[in-house]
Amino acid sequence: MTSVLIVEDDPDIALMMSVSLRIAGNQVSTAGTGEAALAALEQSRPDALVLDLGLPGIGGREVLRKVRRHPALKGLPVVVVSAHAGAPTINELAELGCDRYLTKPFDPRELVRLVAALPGI
Repeated sequence: MTSVLIVEDDPDIALMMSVSLRIAGNQVSTAGTGEAALAALEQSRPDALVLDLGLPGIGGREVLRKVRRHPALKGLPVVVVSAHAGAPTINELAELGCDRYLTKPFDPRELVRLVAALPGI
């Protein structure tokens, strides 16, 4: 069973992602802020991280930077989910170490497929 941490500030989107991933057989936990995500990652390392960019407080880009600098987390597979589309965003996220990118709105089945296809999953 794959453990996934979803970091999403919109409760409806977080619920949709959580239910979709659970139905696919994943163990899911959620965080609504960047600070909560970093605290959760200090407690336990999931198998994958689904990360929204537009978080209150510490944003998704900074969470991704911190994950990639953390010795125990730098290899953690990350799917970034965001309403911001376009080559500059995707290129920047690739440079930051994002494994996959999904533009909102999206089909929940696509999220399940992307998580299942992450390296090391």
